[in-house]
Amino acid sequence: MNKYRINQILSILLMPYINMEFYEKDNLAELGVRFYHLYHTEIGKYTERKNYNKLYEDARQQLMEYICTKREFRPKSLDDVFLLLELYYPQNELRKEVAAYLNQYPESSMPENGVYCYYIKNLFKLSNSFLTFRDGVIAIRTWKNKYSPAFKEDILGVSRAFDKVEMWNSLSRIMVPDVLIAAFFVLSDLDMQYLYQQTGTISLADKLLWEILKKGVAETHLHMNAGFDYNSLWLNETNPYTWLSMELQIEKKEIYLLQGMIFRILLAEYLTEKERGLADTTIFYYIQRTYDKEQGEKLIDILLAMYEGKMPADINWRILIKELIDTILKKAECNYTKETKTDFLLTTYYKNYKSYQTSSELILLYQALKYLKQGKEDYILNKLFIQYIRIKNEYFGAILQRSSVLGLEYFQRFFKQSKLHMKKAKSQEAFIKAIFKTQFQVENIKKIELRIAPDIPEQSLRSNSLEIAEIKKRMLKQVKEILSTYRNYIYELVFDPATYEALIKEERAIGNYYNILKRNETKKELAEILLRNPVHIPTIGLVFHFIKRKSTDNILGDACWLSYINGSMGWSNHNLIWRRQLLNTAYAIEEMRSEVPFLNQYIVGIDAASNENDAEPWIFAPVFRTIRSKTLTKPFIFPEGGTVPSKIQNLGFTYHVGEDFRHVLSGFRHIDEVIDYFYYKTGDRLGHAIALGVDLGYWLRENEIVAMPILEHLENLLWLWGILIYQNIKLPVSAEAVEGRIMLLAKQLYVDTTGMNAYILYEVYQDKFLINQDDIFRKYKAMIDHCSDNKSEENLNCKERSVKEEGSYFCREYDSCYDNGNSFLWNKEKLLCTYFCPVYEERYSKVILIDAGEFSYELLTTIQNHVRNKIEHLGVYVETNPTSNTSIGEIESIYKHYITKLNGVDQQTENKKLPSVLVTVNSDDPIVFNTNAENELAYIYHALVYDGHSKETVLNWIDKIREFGMSGSFIKGVKETGQLIYELNEILSSIDKYLC
Repeated sequence: MNKYRINQILSILLMPYINMEFYEKDNLAELGVRFYHLYHTEIGKYTERKNYNKLYEDARQQLMEYICTKREFRPKSLDDVFLLLELYYPQNELRKEVAAYLNQYPESSMPENGVYCYYIKNLFKLSNSFLTFRDGVIAIRTWKNKYSPAFKEDILGVSRAFDKVEMWNSLSRIMVPDVLIAAFFVLSDLDMQYLYQQTGTISLADKLLWEILKKGVAETHLHMNAGFDYNSLWLNETNPYTWLSMELQIEKKEIYLLQGMIFRILLAEYLTEKERGLADTTIFYYIQRTYDKEQGEKLIDILLAMYEGKMPADINWRILIKELIDTILKKAECNYTKETKTDFLLTTYYKNYKSYQTSSELILLYQALKYLKQGKEDYILNKLFIQYIRIKNEYFGAILQRSSVLGLEYFQRFFKQSKLHMKKAKSQEAFIKAIFKTQFQVENIKKIELRIAPDIPEQSLRSNSLEIAEIKKRMLKQVKEILSTYRNYIYELVFDPATYEALIKEERAIGNYYNILKRNETKKELAEILLRNPVHIPTIGLVFHFIKRKSTDNILGDACWLSYINGSMGWSNHNLIWRRQLLNTAYAIEEMRSEVPFLNQYIVGIDAASNENDAEPWIFAPVFRTIRSKTLTKPFIFPEGGTVPSKIQNLGFTYHVGEDFRHVLSGFRHIDEVIDYFYYKTGDRLGHAIALGVDLGYWLRENEIVAMPILEHLENLLWLWGILIYQNIKLPVSAEAVEGRIMLLAKQLYVDTTGMNAYILYEVYQDKFLINQDDIFRKYKAMIDHCSDNKSEENLNCKERSVKEEGSYFCREYDSCYDNGNSFLWNKEKLLCTYFCPVYEERYSKVILIDAGEFSYELLTTIQNHVRNKIEHLGVYVETNPTSNTSIGEIESIYKHYITKLNGVDQQTENKKLPSVLVTVNSDDPIVFNTNAENELAYIYHALVYDGHSKETVLNWIDKIREFGMSGSFIKGVKETGQLIYELNEILSSIDKYLC
């Protein structure tokens, strides 16, 4: 199903739960009330009925306007919207709920509260339609539920398995699904103990796929800062200690969060006391009876405001939260512990449920829904609970990418928000632990590569050796934080609490980690524990990824090649200084790996990520090429004491490329540049590379006119011309035709093209990928110095200088004396300098519109096949991320994901060999896309079965792709727990010595 249509349907189905506007005024509930009055007014009462009819039409109009102004609805037509509303929220059913409410509270001024009973019922319908148990695991229900004893029909009304899987993919990013998981446990009439080890995700694998996944799954593309799940974020956000640790400059949205937090705590207390038979009144009366007058009044005011969709006034939140914490710790008969800052409710009211090994949020949702499902309706709690769900979904709406706006620029909003929210109150150790806890819950995962940005200082022109030393020190601190948290979390999983605390305490005291395991019988005890307590511990590896970004120094004209070579720039973000710093970072990484024992097995790769359009591959080429230099990479590490040397594992290469492109030809070019200029070899990888499998017919239809910088278009043409001239690839276009277009663009950029042709321009395009161009800059600096005796540092800044004849110069500081009066003649070296010139930067950045049809479907298909075959024959892996790719890239739906265009499901089709690029399947950013590596494989599995392939064919293919992930990982082997502990302690001990 088309992703836009899925979002349309789900936006209507989930409308009462996800839109914060309904918190203050519920337009759908209002429509139900107006229909009730119209329905119950006799037809003979003309005036009264006419008035109610007008009110009904007004309510319908308000709902229509609301839907039209909300981008996520993207209504096909208003008739379609109202038909979907009638399907999921029939007016007659809403009317009945209003009638039942008014029968009980005839004088109520809020009859719309009756509709909230229907909202609760729909949560159970949704859970019943989507979920089931499979071998003790909560999983997707892939069939239409026709004969459920609870409900007569499936709320979704779809019968195809894949439709449900695909809808779940979108639903779990539009609405946090833990409420549906909790509803299903209640619907199944299971006691709370069955929540044992339940997470906020479900399994999408069926029995056959599960047997394949049990062999082991590798995660080869995961950004560490987005590696946690939504539950960790919510537990942190609703922990009162989080708010105490912050400077409370309260915004409107934060007051809603504070209301939700207070309600969450009071609801847990209220329902727990109800289970004990100690609360037989409404939540308001309970608070009034059990809290002192002043505190109770404040808490009731907060909940009343939440009930009415308002904000409470005149609340000193810091004092209230501090008093509430003290009261709850006393009432729950518990003391503050370190764990209290992680999961407040689990250490207070839910302390007796710790053995369930699940989060307090699932326990709370289960308790609430179980109570609300009982016969007697609690209208107050119904509405408060739905308001709480709205607050929660509004909060996650800024983090989970629910909209179908394409491109990395839009995605980064969610990525940055998730990182900001998780880090704002947690310690770095707690933040890292939350990531490990989330990933270790993926049952079959055995290898996890974590991408992290290196901690590097601001760019400057200081000496390389000083900069390398500082970078290395910073990065070793990063590595220590991550690996020590990893090691400590392994301790926590393996040892009993008393032994764990003793190990951690003694380590901090003596600072010699591994000696603790050697002392007395601890080592023997460890071996015995590991034998009888085999814990799921995936092996991790770190991939340092450089951040692609725009250099504003270049755009503003604050820096140029001449000021760079003169050393007059100081601190700067100029491309030349930035690139040199990236080189120094590469040196620091390899030095670390060759000096610290075992570290080369945990720092396993490098990458460059973030917005692809911000930095072309040539910026990073020198970094990758330098690391492949035999003068930098060492084959062995020699430990202290003269023991046997161990081999150093090579650093793997991966690079985000071909994911987000203005023109598909740019995507092809960037991929090809990485392969050719980064010294790629067998076993290296490409991140995403969507361009290799994009449906070109679909892309051409959706992108008839493309806006792009003129230089990008020129380099696309130069790359295409190079293929025609130097690679002898037959394309449905002539080299002469491409050359003609190249020179027309050159004329626009340079005006005087004397001495210029396609061959020179192509060589310049290639030379950008060189390690550095300093020798060329020095040569032309010497010429400038020779031709003018009167240069000052101020004169070197050409930003405000008057322009000579438009375009007819190489450099404003360059005199014609060294060119015998022909200063306008171009050569390769001069053209290369223009790539580091603010004047030409401005010209190169000029935006033009091009007709995508300028390149025919046949031409683009031939080039796509050429680049794809090149990667296939070299043995380079492509890291795919189905949910991420569908959300960010030019892909119509997961069903049409490009992975099978890279690696064919069947070996032969009509005697034509299908492509066989090595591919892996990953999660990318779990918090943003609410997924994991196992479920990403499952999405592709269901899509292929839906596409008509036999189960046997699909299972064999999925098993192959799963194995590609394991073998293509830069982590060479899966380590036993004892080996992990030994190696981690050795690494941490060595790092400590270095940092001292």
